[in-house]
Amino acid sequence: MSKNFTHTHLHTYYSLLDGMGSPEERVLRAKELGMKAIAITDHNHLGGVLEFQAACKKHGLKPLLGVELYWTWDRKIISLDKDSRDKLALEKAKEAGIEIPAKAKKSEINALIADYQYDTTGYHIILFAKSQKGWQNLVKIQSLASEQGLFNGRYHCDNELLKQYSEDIIVTTACIGSVFGRHFREQKEEVSYGVFKEWIDIFGKENVFIEIQGLEWEEQGKVNEKLIEMADTFDCKVICTNDVHYTYKEDNEDHDT
Repeated sequence: MSKNFTHTHLHTYYSLLDGMGSPEERVLRAKELGMKAIAITDHNHLGGVLEFQAACKKHGLKPLLGVELYWTWDRKIISLDKDSRDKLALEKAKEAGIEIPAKAKKSEINALIADYQYDTTGYHIILFAKSQKGWQNLVKIQSLASEQGLFNGRYHCDNELLKQYSEDIIVTTACIGSVFGRHFREQKEEVSYGVFKEWIDIFGKENVFIEIQGLEWEEQGKVNEKLIEMADTFDCKVICTNDVHYTYKEDNEDHDT
């Protein structure tokens, strides 16, 4: 079991202010542990892939090329400035019958339209390339996410973008920072199930994987249970991962620094 384990959620120093250590350092440690393959899934971009692939080739490991982007409901809305998003929320509130007093203060208006504000949470999503075509699509998704879905320095994709470039792409549900982690914790299972069904429709069931992590955190355990139930419901495969951000246990304090 241990010899067949492959890290499929892994960050290097190409995950700015989030990962510590080089791609080669990760590859050397994986080889030391007897692993045959290893993935790279840096946040936001694919800049570390060349260095990572070269290290894998040098040390005889199979490279899995991926990226951890951020998923949003509509990349065109999240990339708007706040005033524009506030205007959209105001329009939705009025359509819903919310009365806005003519002389209301801005703070009062914000309170009235709060329930209609766009959800700007950047939900984690992991994408892998299955082939050269998949790699081309991965590059295209990352590039357009940066160009059209930029918010708080993060690149956001949405289902519309994923539909355009889904060929030979594998998707996983990522960590507890995913849309599933958020809504399972809020007991909104219908939201999680709805998004997951869309991903199956986009990528095909054989290319969608549910990711669970063994973090020693009560909330993680609860989310894992819900994820496994969802996997059973949709008859999808579950993969176990560790959210790697450094190489050795003793790197913990340096990583935090």
